[in-house]
Amino acid sequence: RDTFDSTDTDVMNDYRQIMSQVLAAQEPLSHQALVKFQAAYMKHTVERNGSVEDVVLPFLGSLLTGVDETNEAVRPIHTSIRDFLVDAKRSGMFSINVSQGHEILTVGSIGLMIDQLHFNICHLESSYVLNADVEDLKDRITEYIPLELSYACCFWGAHLKFVQYTDFVYDMIKTFILEYSLHWIEVLSV
Repeated sequence: RDTFDSTDTDVMNDYRQIMSQVLAAQEPLSHQALVKFQAAYMKHTVERNGSVEDVVLPFLGSLLTGVDETNEAVRPIHTSIRDFLVDAKRSGMFSINVSQGHEILTVGSIGLMIDQLHFNICHLESSYVLNADVEDLKDRITEYIPLELSYACCFWGAHLKFVQYTDFVYDMIKTFILEYSLHWIEVLSV
């Protein structure tokens, strides 16, 4: 697709999903991280199959900063953009339901943690050494804990409180707590 076509249902769905994540994020996420959260969301739900296409963000440069760089934080250029988009009466067909973003970020966060967390994520030589005594811990964190995983570990609960209870979300949380919570605590500790 070469242009942003607001009459195309798929394009508008992609627009709403990506913008809802941008507006729901607890701290600005990079272009790349937004795509990874959406991919994890789609992987762990049966809502939609296929790959995540990055067809919308490049066309939103007049509303958002960071859309041209994959590792740059994406955020509204002004708070009035958010105010306008969440007001359905004012923004009409371009309105955004932020709760959709919280759902994507909740399921995406839990999915990323299930997919990526593992024992000794920073490849430390010994678990008997205090984190403060590991000389290259910052380098290990940068190398082994991607920013989207760090965000997921820190903020999945902040998004969860806005998501409607479903058996699906409950089952994901149960799997996460029973199988990955110790690995999650390990990431939080560093």
